[in-house]
Parts: sequence; C-alpha cells; structure tokens
Amino acid sequence: MVIISDASPIIALSNIGRLELLHEVYGEVYITDIVSKEVDIPLPNWLKEISNYDKELYTTLCINLDEGEASSIALGVKMKDRSILIIDERRGRKIATELGLEIIGLLGVIVKAKLEEE
Repeated sequence: MVIISDASPIIALSNIGRLELLHEVYGEVYITDIVSKEVDIPLPNWLKEISNYDKELYTTLCINLDEGEASSIALGVKMKDRSILIIDERRGRKIATELGLEIIGLLGVIVKAKLEEE
C-alpha cells in the first residue's frame, strides 16, 4: 500500500515534534513536489518526494483546491488501486472520495498509532 500525504498533516505533526508518527505507522510516505515546498522542512529519508502525478487532473483540481491538495489527489488517482491519501481539508476529502480514493485524516492516523501501540 502506498501512503500519500497532503501538507497539513505533515505541518501539524512537525509543529508538535511528532512527524515520525507517520513513519511509525506507515513506513514510507509519499508527498508531491508541491507539498514538499508547502511544508518547507528538511525531509526525513522516509518521506519521499515525487513529481510524477497526473498534471492535467492537477490543473483541473486547482480550480477548487489549493495546489498541495490538488497534487496529492492527482497522485492518489494515479495510484488509486493501491494508495491511501492522508488529507484533512473538507473540500479536498470530498473531492478525493468522489474520485474513488481511500482517505484518512490526521486524527485517524493518531488513533491508528495509538491502537498499534497497545
């Protein structure tokens, strides 16, 4: 399974000093080059930047979403049958779901981490 993250979960976890939680739960996590610029932190080696997503879909999604969300969803669609998208913004979650993506939010990641800890 490929895990793709939008910027907000990474920023939130980084701000509280718990970015490694993503790695503990999922191992490698993929972000787009656009998300990488949005988070503006040194990337740990398990956070993999990728720029090979559907650019046409990305451009279309940018009409209603910010660039990071649009690129994350476009990457998720490209890897649809084998990916989970970590995204929190309501509009992005709705569009991702409409496009058939499996999604989880930051709260879901935290709950999953807690359950695995027990």
